[in-house]
Amino acid sequence: MRAFKWILLVAILGLWGTGTVWAEKAKEEAVEEEAADKEKEDEDEKDKEDGEDEDDEDDEKDKGPKFAKVIKDFDKIEGLFELYRDPEENKVFLAIRPDQFDKIYLCSITRTQGDGYFFDSASLVSIGRGSGTFPFVFQRVGKKVFFAHKNVYYRAEPDAAIRRAVDRGLSDSILGVGSIEGQPHPETGAVLVDPSDFFIQDIASVSSFFSRYLKEGSYSFDNDNSYFGALKNFPHNTEIDVVLHFKSNSPRMDIPTLADTRSFQHIYHYSLSNLPESDFRPRLADDRVGHFTTLYQDYTSVLKDDPYVRYVNRWHLEKSEPKFDESPPKKPIVFWLENTIPPEYRDAVREGILVWNKAFEPLGFEGAIEAKQQPDDAEWDAADVRYNVVRWMVQPGQGYAVGPRAPIPLPARFSTPTSASARILCATPTWSSPN
Repeated sequence: MRAFKWILLVAILGLWGTGTVWAEKAKEEAVEEEAADKEKEDEDEKDKEDGEDEDDEDDEKDKGPKFAKVIKDFDKIEGLFELYRDPEENKVFLAIRPDQFDKIYLCSITRTQGDGYFFDSASLVSIGRGSGTFPFVFQRVGKKVFFAHKNVYYRAEPDAAIRRAVDRGLSDSILGVGSIEGQPHPETGAVLVDPSDFFIQDIASVSSFFSRYLKEGSYSFDNDNSYFGALKNFPHNTEIDVVLHFKSNSPRMDIPTLADTRSFQHIYHYSLSNLPESDFRPRLADDRVGHFTTLYQDYTSVLKDDPYVRYVNRWHLEKSEPKFDESPPKKPIVFWLENTIPPEYRDAVREGILVWNKAFEPLGFEGAIEAKQQPDDAEWDAADVRYNVVRWMVQPGQGYAVGPRAPIPLPARFSTPTSASARILCATPTWSSPN
């Protein structure tokens, strides 16, 4: 508008011969005005871009810190489920890839340190209906991950109409909930989860045992002073130790195996493993023959006398040479003698294990069972689900032996394969009290 006025004024004043000077002035004014308008447009565009950058930064903050930043200064332990540990803070993260969610795995829990009086130091821990080993899944719901005990104890065939009723009428059980920390891994998509609530808990219901059965004493789980112990990882299994503390402010009974009756610790060992792949065929149990069995209820047909299906827990043995009447197995059953067994008893324990070969000889197996000694410097733990171990247990004033086993409670897998964790416990002889 101002440029137009200058031009009009120039036209009028040009009558006096001054039009040239004023024309130049008008031109300069017009150029300056255009430059000012362009500068304002550039500033507006920059403000818009800055606003978008701020929005992007806000979105990034909402997603949390990047994967690498969360695990900075953590030690990486590669294996089935990658573990990250800060040795200074004893902080642990469990990495779960997208393909590992909603997939069934096996969990076996062993108490590897007890109190010497009520709870021993080598027992498999049964969780709900799981007999030593139970199937589980990791389920992601938003920013949370559930550690869920899969309910495989009530079933129906996938193509049966009643299967929908079984799925709707029964539930899995959530054993723990973890929070997702930070952003997924940029390449694998794995998320970091704080697994404290999965594993650092009174999984064996020790506090409940004291409150229900012992009026003389009550102990509670001390979460604040419980923590992660040893962590080990392998391609097909992840091994996690947790040290759990139990306390009592007013103990009313004397527990002779404790240094102070106000406090004791248990150590529990979790073995998380893949389902073993095999062509194993399960065998239905017969009531006329004594067997340890695994059972579930099958609702595919409601016309049966009862819904129970029982399978024999048995070893997965195959002949290396099926055409011969007698043959070594493709993969023998190997029992390891734990390095806690006193050396003077190891030969006797080994001999006792090998005697069981006689039971397999009528079936055509030669050397079905082997006995090996765990080295003193072994890198694997006796509670590792991959090994069958004969362990030595100390429980003052008591003596017994027991053979817990870990069958796989899933369809076509009702077995105790050679990779399962069977344990025979040898107790220290009972000595009389000095009193």
